[in-house]
Amino acid sequence: MGKNLLEVHATESLRAFIDCFWIQKIEADKSEVSPVMRCLPSGMVDLIIHIKGGRAHGIPDCGTPYKFPDSYFTGVQTRPILWNVTGSTEIMGVRFTPEGIMHLFKSPVASFTNKAVDIQEVFTKNSEIISQVKSEECFYRRISIIESFVQLQLKKYQDAPNHIARSLSAIRKSDYSFSNESIRNNLYLSERQTQRLFKHHLGVNPKTYHRVVRFREAVKRIEGNQKINWTGLAYSLGYSDQAHFIRDFKQFSGITPTLF
Repeated sequence: MGKNLLEVHATESLRAFIDCFWIQKIEADKSEVSPVMRCLPSGMVDLIIHIKGGRAHGIPDCGTPYKFPDSYFTGVQTRPILWNVTGSTEIMGVRFTPEGIMHLFKSPVASFTNKAVDIQEVFTKNSEIISQVKSEECFYRRISIIESFVQLQLKKYQDAPNHIARSLSAIRKSDYSFSNESIRNNLYLSERQTQRLFKHHLGVNPKTYHRVVRFREAVKRIEGNQKINWTGLAYSLGYSDQAHFIRDFKQFSGITPTLF
């Protein structure tokens, strides 16, 4: 069995809305079952499009595996999604920022949190874009189709980013420290109102979102690094000690950092 994953940045002018595009291909015999793979929390919202081959199956902690929809959104995750596939497959993803989804489609992303939601349940008027993407063989032409669609959406909705959009962007650009007070000041709201606003739009509170973003940075630093100073990594990401880092990592990935 062979597998490969490619990520491509969006056009510079769209990066406030789209983090990246990705494609994953798995080559296997028709009856060969892949190893279980992990889709880790990223703090983003993914649109996942099954291009061809076998459809992936989600693997719950307990119960029967389930088949993912043909095209679907996964919202902000606070736990890993485990999945596998039988035979070959090709899957494409569009990784939106949460505020990008809110701005482009005027829809909160709380209904996607920790879920895989069929695109037909969300954006029935835009489903023809999926057909165009699936009919195109070239990955980069698929990207052009999606970017053109997003640019058309932006022309429809030219309002400036709101306070919660700025807060989400600020959390991702922070030095990995967290302050409820700075978020409240940015939103001009009380702590209770801030918590309620984040839960309504995002499905998680500000601190949880910050923890997910920090976890994503930890994964980036670990991947491909053979020699890691775990204590130094924990402190550089703003953790008070290594134990708190390990706890977060295990919660969001399902395994300890040393097993990653």
